[in-house]
Amino acid sequence: MSDDDSAPDDSTAETLRRIHRVRDHLNTVNAALMERGRVHDASEFSEVEKPILDSIYPWLRGLSYGSPDYLALVREAWPGLQQHNTHLLANTVARWPGEAK
Repeated sequence: MSDDDSAPDDSTAETLRRIHRVRDHLNTVNAALMERGRVHDASEFSEVEKPILDSIYPWLRGLSYGSPDYLALVREAWPGLQQHNTHLLANTVARWPGEAK
């Protein structure tokens, strides 16, 4: 309120500044997530991961996610899948945009 309490203050400028500040923060997070996604996707073609995926994808076709046959295949391929998960965690956990790698 203004000093004389006769009219409310106009908060438009301050609200717009806050909106832009929040939008900038969200854009920073979005850019970081997109980069992490790009790195993750590229890792699936690495010398470590691609042979594992090549070996299980033919078997995955036709299996329902979570079915006993699907789960048996995942258990069999687990050591290789674990390598992928370890890579994911090592490169994504506990880092914020702009934080040193």
